[in-house]
Amino acid sequence: MRQFDGGDELSLTIRVQQLLDSIPTTISVPGASIAVTHHASVALGEAPQAIVLREPDVTPDTLTQIDTWPAGRERRTVLLLWNRQSVARGMALHYNETTNTLFVGAETFATAVSLDSGEAVGAHAVALFWSFQPAGEFVIELGELSCFLRSGTGEILGETSVDPPYELTEETEGIRFDSPVMGTTWLRFPRAG
Repeated sequence: MRQFDGGDELSLTIRVQQLLDSIPTTISVPGASIAVTHHASVALGEAPQAIVLREPDVTPDTLTQIDTWPAGRERRTVLLLWNRQSVARGMALHYNETTNTLFVGAETFATAVSLDSGEAVGAHAVALFWSFQPAGEFVIELGELSCFLRSGTGEILGETSVDPPYELTEETEGIRFDSPVMGTTWLRFPRAG
């Protein structure tokens, strides 16, 4: 499944249905092109200027190569070493054109990558990652049991517990979640000043 949500900020979600495809999935969207290839190997050859990330606390058996071509910016390659189980149910990407930040998540791992500096931001283990969703200048990281509020550059600004099925509503003060077990919880937007 591929989903594109327009607006002021570019949002792109890719669900990789076929693990270890040898032909890259290439997506062109306003502001960037992104190609994703999964390899059944963790052997790294020469990767000049590549950003290398590793899922913590696992023995990696899958290498995912994400090539990005942001409009008017340098091409960047992100290499992610992780466990096949992490990406088997699908991987989600979100590209923030304003900050040139790529958000990456799958099953048990989520992070943001500054394509300018090459730094990973807010990398963490998660229980059942679902997707990313833009909310104004922020990005919501949705999961089955926890959701996170991230800045446009990837910093984690807040976390809340949820329980499926839950509904989310964007309001002026933040994102409200309503679920049968957890009730109403919030990810509140930081106040200016």
